[in-house]
Amino acid sequence: MRGRSLWNSRRLLLLTSILLIVGIIIVDYQLDKRVSHPVNGPDVLRDLNEALDAMDYLHDSKNGRAFIRPVFEEESEVREYYWRCSIEKPKRIILPSTNHSWTTNGDFHLFSAYVDTRANSLYPRNQAVQVLAMRFRMPNATVYCNLHSEERSTVVEATVREIWQRGWDPRGDFFVPLLISCPIPRWMEGEKVSVQISSGMCASRETAISVSVPPSPRKDKKVAVCVKGLDFQEDLSASLIEWIEWQFLFGADTITIYVYTVSPATERVLRWYEGQGRIELIWIDLPGDDSPHIPISQSVYMKRNRQQKRRHELIPYNDCLYRHLNSHDFVLIVDIDEIVVPLEHDDWIGLLNSAESSANGRVISSISMRNVFKFPRNETFTNSDILPFYSNRIRSERASKRGDYGKSFSSTRTVATVFNHFALHRLHKNVTHTLHLPERTAVKLHYKSSCPVESRAECPDLTRNMVVDESLDRFAGKIEERVREVRKRIGL
Repeated sequence: MRGRSLWNSRRLLLLTSILLIVGIIIVDYQLDKRVSHPVNGPDVLRDLNEALDAMDYLHDSKNGRAFIRPVFEEESEVREYYWRCSIEKPKRIILPSTNHSWTTNGDFHLFSAYVDTRANSLYPRNQAVQVLAMRFRMPNATVYCNLHSEERSTVVEATVREIWQRGWDPRGDFFVPLLISCPIPRWMEGEKVSVQISSGMCASRETAISVSVPPSPRKDKKVAVCVKGLDFQEDLSASLIEWIEWQFLFGADTITIYVYTVSPATERVLRWYEGQGRIELIWIDLPGDDSPHIPISQSVYMKRNRQQKRRHELIPYNDCLYRHLNSHDFVLIVDIDEIVVPLEHDDWIGLLNSAESSANGRVISSISMRNVFKFPRNETFTNSDILPFYSNRIRSERASKRGDYGKSFSSTRTVATVFNHFALHRLHKNVTHTLHLPERTAVKLHYKSSCPVESRAECPDLTRNMVVDESLDRFAGKIEERVREVRKRIGL
């Protein structure tokens, strides 16, 4: 009787488990039908499959077998549905603005779009509209672009690239940054266009975004500095003035800064520089109705969701790349606690000319500098209030390993997307990997309040073995003069 009872218990447990799983699937199906964006709805089987896929990828990565997405595209056929699709003109076209909100097309949240006339391996005979967008999870079906000019419209198949490599984090349950490339039919080239994104072949959308044409080229070599979305409640005005002046002293032609929220004192400094025409401010928020949009809630959300924050940062970086596509030869992506210092030249232009000469004819994607940490110490000068960066005279003796925390000048002539530390997707197969400069040539000073958690194994060495940093000494007089003048004009 006892054995029979145990058998019955097992059968009952199995039956209960089956019924529970079926019930979850039914409820999940009903919920999926009810939500406005099914991609965001719960899906137990999908979530399980994605989790297993991420685990498999991590296992393959550990054993050196993980697939790495290509960083350049093979030629793709231009598939146009001019005759097969009858789509309506957009009822509303969103124009570029420095107060930037997202435009939602179904599951896609569009940030900006630019005409790209550069030669490339993907559409070698066509110009393209490059759309920067985010979507919850990578799309797994064909994506289409609705292109509208004043007189006519057409639909083309898009090429979608995630601005991410799975080796950095293989999980897919995030808003992912996308570059959506829409080939422009030859008969539409040169026309003012707007674009919509759709998962359906001939699906009309009410809202489109205007496609920007980057400014015309200039003859002299220029560097544009790009800064991710600032999200700071504290007053950064003193350090920000010095940081901005370092960028201009070393050769920045312009600085584009994206802003979530900053303190009134910090905003005052930013607005002053903007009024002088020296920097460009782009005020941004997060995509999607489900994302927090109140400043405090937004800040808490990004601090608690570090991997999502890293993905969000890539949209402003790449928007900055495309804003300066024609007008600048390089974009430099840095944070406001980082200063790239040329050690063998007086400015970045000399540094870049020398680096390109040393490439021996290779086509460069980006030029990277080694990272050197500078942590808070007691060794400061009396002018520390107006020069907080220069006054920190102590650095870690050892530079970070090549590529770790490094920052790069990325070429606007050769790359399709950029990552925080280097160029990612390239326009052609023959474009080389990142060129890493030796520490004697240039360094990136990285001012941190404490040793980063990612370097926990090296932190004892980085924080204990310190040396005097003299890399900024020869520029000290000029930077102090500049900072004092700006503070006087702002009224600080």
